[in-house]
Amino acid sequence: MHPGQKEKPRITDALDEALRRHEDGQPPWRWFDRKVRGHMEANAGIPSKPVPPPMAGKALGGCLAQPATRPRTIYVHVPFCKRICTFCAFFRKPSDSADLEAYTEATLKQIERLANTTWAQQGPPFSALYFGGGTPTALEPMQLVRLITAIRNQYPLARNCEVTVECRFDGLDEDYLHHLRD
Repeated sequence: MHPGQKEKPRITDALDEALRRHEDGQPPWRWFDRKVRGHMEANAGIPSKPVPPPMAGKALGGCLAQPATRPRTIYVHVPFCKRICTFCAFFRKPSDSADLEAYTEATLKQIERLANTTWAQQGPPFSALYFGGGTPTALEPMQLVRLITAIRNQYPLARNCEVTVECRFDGLDEDYLHHLRD
């Protein structure tokens, strides 16, 4: 090391400090000083900073009260699968243990609530709509159609908006695919 050059903190130093803060009874959002390069920061070069849960609602409300200035997409997470794959690290539940209609209704309410924000209505139109999960096709075809229709009716989508639905081929039939196409 050169004279006057600071030594870079080692990952173990950060972990030791996090453990100390944990043992001191500090809440999890105070265990680390800075988020270590999340995927959004790494991909877009935009620095990110975690928002402690007590302030997260206020921070989100502030963002939603401002017009959008960047290109944007909509992502809807459907956390259900007909079969759970052993390799998957995403949050998901078996669809046979879930109330898919309750999920659909709750998501429709959230779509409506967020559609009535300045951020959703002012700014560039949404260029893509992604349904991921889990496996969105664990929903009944008409449940997925209702979600897509609600978004199409309440959000400004680009004329050539891409709509993507992740799926597994087992359990899909021609009728389901016709619903999605329509």
